[in-house]
Amino acid sequence: MFETDAPHESLEKDFFHKKPELLILGIGNYLLKDEGVGIHFLRYFQKKYKLCNKVSLMEGGTLGLNFLPYLEGIPYLIVIDAANIKNAKPGDVRVFSKDDILNNRLPLKISPHEAHFSEVLQLLEIKGKSPKDCVLIGIQVKDISVGIDISEELKETFPKIENLVLKYAQKFLGGISECFQRNY
Repeated sequence: MFETDAPHESLEKDFFHKKPELLILGIGNYLLKDEGVGIHFLRYFQKKYKLCNKVSLMEGGTLGLNFLPYLEGIPYLIVIDAANIKNAKPGDVRVFSKDDILNNRLPLKISPHEAHFSEVLQLLEIKGKSPKDCVLIGIQVKDISVGIDISEELKETFPKIENLVLKYAQKFLGGISECFQRNY
């Protein structure tokens, strides 16, 4: 453990110099293969696009309730996470609305140590600081054993997830052509 004179609160305030209008958040445990699909997707997406200052990407790992300070006051949120969806095949993708999230209509969480994202959003709602709108894009996992590679079935979903991210960014922000410039 290290010591610093800077209070924790200042670190939270400085996380975003200016909070973005849209945060694209990848969550999950990167060390448990498919559990880290949200983070793997963000890295794929970041290589493909240069973003405008209205949009930020964040690798959330397994921060759980520690997400709160970073998400407060973000107008729009797109979350990408591993899911355990009933009757789904590995790589199946489902989109859950803000209403689904707030009313606990999400699949069971995969990692028992992390807070379910619905708990995070519910706390933001109670504080009056939840996003105007958000979606969670859940991807059915195949293998959550120890390792940093994800299943081919999940890698193959990245173009579909990319299209969903762009679709919801368009819905939330309106014109997005200046916000997502392709890297060639």
